[in-house]
Amino acid sequence: SSGINAEWPLRPGVLLLLLGLAATDQSQLENKVANLEQALASLIETQDEDLITLTETVRALTETVTAQDGEIATLKETAAAQNTTIASLETTRTTLTDKLTALESKETRIIKAPTGSLRSAACLVTCVGNTGKGNTTWTGSSSSGYTYTWVSMSGCGFVSTPIISATVEGGSYTYLVLMSLLYASNTQFSVWMEGWVFTSRYPTGYSPTKPGTSTATSGQWNVHWYATGYVC
Repeated sequence: SSGINAEWPLRPGVLLLLLGLAATDQSQLENKVANLEQALASLIETQDEDLITLTETVRALTETVTAQDGEIATLKETAAAQNTTIASLETTRTTLTDKLTALESKETRIIKAPTGSLRSAACLVTCVGNTGKGNTTWTGSSSSGYTYTWVSMSGCGFVSTPIISATVEGGSYTYLVLMSLLYASNTQFSVWMEGWVFTSRYPTGYSPTKPGTSTATSGQWNVHWYATGYVC
């Protein structure tokens, strides 16, 4: 017959060939499976590493955000404190402005200055002082009956001669002596004590009749003074 009968038994050589081909296919399939398993394991390992890296990145970003939140909170607290300070300064400024306005409404005025022209009342300053009891240097002549001392006003900063008022305090006889102010400038003036004044208590004068440096020194005469003038 020209056809092959299905029931015709396979020859041994053909059977071995078929079995060899089947074994080859099985080996190739196993290799492919092994390769796929290795590739899958490598992919899983890579993804795990990527996941670990991502986790670390997220943790670092979280820490950074937390730190920035803390800095923002600190900045907010600082801003709040500065706002409080600004409000306090503004209150102080308002208070000082009110006080200045009140002072300007009660400002000292000079009607006529000793020297120079009148200036702004805002430049007026009153300066007071004392030459010191027991520390005042008196110069003069007991035989001629006078003594004087210089008073410094250099610390006041006057730019012109101020209006000066002074009195002499001491332990002996200052009330019996004529006092006058001489040679006034913007930095100093002198106080002169001269002669004995005849009073109802001492109608013929007081002995000794000529005061001098020794009387002023022993009596610890000192000058109390105040001056009002311009500093600008």
